[in-house]
Amino acid sequence: MKKIIAGILSLLIAIVLAGPVNAEQAPIKSPESSIWQTGKIAASIESFSRVVCFKNKLYVAIAAGGKIKASVDGINWTENLNTSHEIPSELNDIICTNSQIVAVGHNGTFLRSTNGYDWNVVKPITTSSIEKIIVGKNLFLAFTDKQGEILTSSNGKNWKIQKTALKQYVSDAVWNGKVFVAVGAKGEISTSKDGVAWQTKTLKNKPGFNKIVWNGKLFVASGTTYASTDEYDYTSGLYIATSRDGYNWGINTLMTKYLKKNSREIYICMCENIIWNGKSFILIVNEITGQGPGPECRLITYSSLNGVKWQRTNANVGGDSLVTVWSGKAFVAAVNYFALPGYWYEYDIYYSSDGVKWKKAFQQSRANHKINDIIYNNGKFVAVGDNGEAKCSTDGVNWIESEMIHTPQFWDGNKFISIDSETYSIYSSKDGLEWKKENKSAEEIIRWGICWSGKEYVSFGPDFYLAASKDLVSWDKIKPAVMDSFYKNVGQINAFASDGSTYIIAGSDGTAVSSDMKSWVSRKELNYYKSIIIGSSNYLAINTYGQIDASPDGFRWKRIKIKDYNNSIIKIIYSNNKFIGIGSNGEVWYSKNGTDWAKAESHTNKALKDICWTGNEFIAAGDEGIIITSKDGVNWRQEESPLNISFSTVCTNGKIVIISGPGGFIYKSLK
Repeated sequence: MKKIIAGILSLLIAIVLAGPVNAEQAPIKSPESSIWQTGKIAASIESFSRVVCFKNKLYVAIAAGGKIKASVDGINWTENLNTSHEIPSELNDIICTNSQIVAVGHNGTFLRSTNGYDWNVVKPITTSSIEKIIVGKNLFLAFTDKQGEILTSSNGKNWKIQKTALKQYVSDAVWNGKVFVAVGAKGEISTSKDGVAWQTKTLKNKPGFNKIVWNGKLFVASGTTYASTDEYDYTSGLYIATSRDGYNWGINTLMTKYLKKNSREIYICMCENIIWNGKSFILIVNEITGQGPGPECRLITYSSLNGVKWQRTNANVGGDSLVTVWSGKAFVAAVNYFALPGYWYEYDIYYSSDGVKWKKAFQQSRANHKINDIIYNNGKFVAVGDNGEAKCSTDGVNWIESEMIHTPQFWDGNKFISIDSETYSIYSSKDGLEWKKENKSAEEIIRWGICWSGKEYVSFGPDFYLAASKDLVSWDKIKPAVMDSFYKNVGQINAFASDGSTYIIAGSDGTAVSSDMKSWVSRKELNYYKSIIIGSSNYLAINTYGQIDASPDGFRWKRIKIKDYNNSIIKIIYSNNKFIGIGSNGEVWYSKNGTDWAKAESHTNKALKDICWTGNEFIAAGDEGIIITSKDGVNWRQEESPLNISFSTVCTNGKIVIISGPGGFIYKSLK
């Protein structure tokens, strides 16, 4: 299961804006509502972009959607809810001093906090996007995407707009104890003693500077120039600028490149970081070369004792992007790369004592994760990235991350089964709480999911295949005896159902029935079914429009006409001699025969997503933590949930019921 969490801040705002609840009737509370217990809460779904450590105690990170999260260990993160106003836009950068934290973002957004949990939204003084913030000389400087605009503040709360002579966007800046130095595009380097009055110089060759560092004696800035072959833009030069006072600069050429017009060769050289390790400057470059598409990526390091003479080393490391940090003893680099080009990222973490020779320390195998920032503070590395990715290490070699949270998809009569689509792994649990890994399966098996037929595990996919397994280890693709007829009549498989003796498939073009999953009888009928339900003597099907059809044999289907039904049902189960249907608007419908339906009073208009029969009662759950229960499927009561997230799965083995959704799960023992 993916490690994701619902946007708690968004939910709170939605509740406030919603005002009094008058769309629903007053719910009937269940006397058993207190027995639900909260399970593990998943890590964040939002992508982290930057992280800082406040007072050597609290990690604070900015995340997608204008969110700010905090962690005491760098692994488990909580969302900061205490804000003076709604955070208006995306955040771009964050910085901390000994007394406060300041975050900046789009539309002139400023946020400040003195503890990392309670945040004040500062009234914006510009509509520009604030891209970077630094601090020095008891002065905050914020750089926007507007030409010549710099914002200054002595306390992080009251800001002033300074109109300067800067002509280019500032990509990086540093304070050395005497002057601020800002670098940007087209060779521009600007210097100021007070953040108000700036002197600007344009260096020869006009490289686009993007990184600058101060080692106590020397400023060193790195930049690149670009040219075009008419096919691609390419890096034509790599440059280093140095200065002792921030005003007088020299520039050195590390590399130049010339490609002929109409050449399809690719050459991109990106300066990812420049670090002083106490002995030498280390420039870390990501070099992309080859013929498009599919160029090669590799990490290149340049080292220099004085910032003038540089030595190049090719590291045996490659990726599309990388972030690096120096701990005082070692370099750590997180290298991101496309595991499946155009679809998702994975990453590796490398370790180096000198910035020249690198050793792989960690390989991420979960899909669509990358690292966006990594810091070292107080003896610990903390790395954060997309989809809530967060991990830490004390040595840069051994890494730990938040525990994977598993929740059941179904009960197979002996154990709960959970599918992790990111690592292509299957987990099982006797009680739904403690899990063990069964195996790592083929991608196509995991991609389309697994269900239990009553006798074996079945995986089905839209690319015309069925696979079955007795042990979740060995999978056999099942080929229908009449292959051509099966494919012609059924088409892309969308749904599968079984009661252990009868198997039925619904596809884009029709349905098929089998008694052994080998010999199939199929019929072409364009009904676009998305789910099949097997009753005691008939079948039901729901199509993509929410319409319900019934069939006595799985071949001949007839549309059911239901009075006052608005096609809202998204799931139907057959249990306790009844069909129960739940809907996207909180509706509950019931039927004994599958053709004559009546509407029950659910006491909610929140979307219901899943339902199960425990052996004693029906339990349905859905959006915003809604849970309703019924002994007979007709009379329903609402139960209070200790977790206010959108539930998507309800699963039971008759002894325990588990309700889960993006962000966590709740459970209760059954009497």
